[in-house]
Amino acid sequence: MSSVARSSKSEESTYEPFVQVANYALGRLKKLKADGITPHDDSDDTDILFHHNDMPIRQKHQGVESHRKPDVVVVSHQTAREVFEDGGKPSKNDQAQ
Repeated sequence: MSSVARSSKSEESTYEPFVQVANYALGRLKKLKADGITPHDDSDDTDILFHHNDMPIRQKHQGVESHRKPDVVVVSHQTAREVFEDGGKPSKNDQAQ
């Protein structure tokens, strides 16, 4: 990963390779069997994945509105599927107000 970051012209160009590596690692960890850890269930939609974020977030805290755009977010497979099925646009319920 460090070679990708050094050869990149901008920080943003490193987000997608990071997301791919992180999701690959999560996929490998699903197969890990360890004492005290519940075995992975392939039908579980609560599995998480990393995602390069394109959507800004607006929220109010103590009467002040803030705008931010996290570079990489962690979402459930179910959430990712719902956004994809909706044409890539989050529903009004997905946007923090």
